[in-house]
Amino acid sequence: MNLNEIQTILFTISFKLGIIACLASILMMNKSFKRLLLIEKKTPREKAAFSLTMGVLLAIGLISRLMLGYQAADISLAGTVMIGMIEGMAPGVFVGILLGSVAFTAGEYLALPLGILYGILGGILYNRRPKEVDPLDFPPLPLVVIYQAVKRRKAEKKVHWQLYPLLACVILDCLRMGLGRFTGLVFSLASNNVLIDLLILLSTAACIGIPLKIWSNARTEQKLIESNARAAEAKLEALRSQIRPHFLFNTLNTISTLVRVNPEQGRSVILKLSGLLRRLFDESEGLIPLKKELEFIDDYLSIEQIRLGNKLRITKEIDNSVGKLLVPGMVLQPIIENSIKHGIAPKLDQGEIKITARKTVDGAEITISDNGIGIDASDLDRIKTRGVGLRNVEERLQAAYSHKYRFDIKSDPTNGTEVTLFFPKESQ
Repeated sequence: MNLNEIQTILFTISFKLGIIACLASILMMNKSFKRLLLIEKKTPREKAAFSLTMGVLLAIGLISRLMLGYQAADISLAGTVMIGMIEGMAPGVFVGILLGSVAFTAGEYLALPLGILYGILGGILYNRRPKEVDPLDFPPLPLVVIYQAVKRRKAEKKVHWQLYPLLACVILDCLRMGLGRFTGLVFSLASNNVLIDLLILLSTAACIGIPLKIWSNARTEQKLIESNARAAEAKLEALRSQIRPHFLFNTLNTISTLVRVNPEQGRSVILKLSGLLRRLFDESEGLIPLKKELEFIDDYLSIEQIRLGNKLRITKEIDNSVGKLLVPGMVLQPIIENSIKHGIAPKLDQGEIKITARKTVDGAEITISDNGIGIDASDLDRIKTRGVGLRNVEERLQAAYSHKYRFDIKSDPTNGTEVTLFFPKESQ
């Protein structure tokens, strides 16, 4: 065997490993395939869909070899065994029959029985896999499998399960090499050099380990994203639960004042409060449409206007296109409460609160401004941390949107206070 032949086989092996890595990575960019792959307990229909998808892709590689001579594109053996390993015998045999039939039509008559054998052996590995072993847990490098098997054998006095798929690939590829060499009725990549043949055998096992490693990493990343989402949701709910009693206590203080000075208004506020609390405690979602939040604010402001009478005037400029924007529930109420309590209530003349919501290029912006007495410059920097309300708003925005939100407060003793909230486009 001359050097050029060795180089050709080494190039084919390297190219084959690159193809399987690229294919596995590209497939994970497809949301439908990724969702299908990451389902831990698939239904028969989902297994069929996954097997058909993989079978068609493997068949395209096989046809590329038959028609164009791209030997590196044919990963029939590794692909069939892999499907059987992770999905079971029936999917593995199905893929084996599909690929074997394609090769059979090209005169490779042993490809069909061998394909069935690949699927059966992959299914046996699936059935014999210990329950605690992840089907995607298979190292991309065969030498790592051997090292781990030896290490576990010394420590636990038993054979590491990952050694069996490696042995299965070696045995099946040896069988394919022998049949291909002596009958010519099946394709095999082989040489007259023992070292090169060993590399071919190990590369077949690597063609299983590489995609499984890529998919395993993708699943770990997905679980981390889901875990972070659940943690953020739990934090939102905890903060939301914190604001409820804060709101309730402040409203009850309003009622206690009205009951003494105006019992009729006190009873009216109690009725409005009961409806408000019913909506508040029935709302189970962490994020709600802005339209619902503004409806809640309308009910809250109706209570405050009963208490303050003509002293409080409300104006709104709402862009209807942001009504579906998702925001944390009760994110506006603490801000408006502060405007009334600290900005307008101390004024002698009429106060006004203006609520503006508008769509921006990269999200939506909500502004709450008042013409109250404003905030001293010395207090402005720490205003968000002094009380429960604004601190809670800041923490809930952080939990919901990470660093993509904006929460700005500007104040001037002569012109009042303006609070601006920016919600990123992703929340819409």
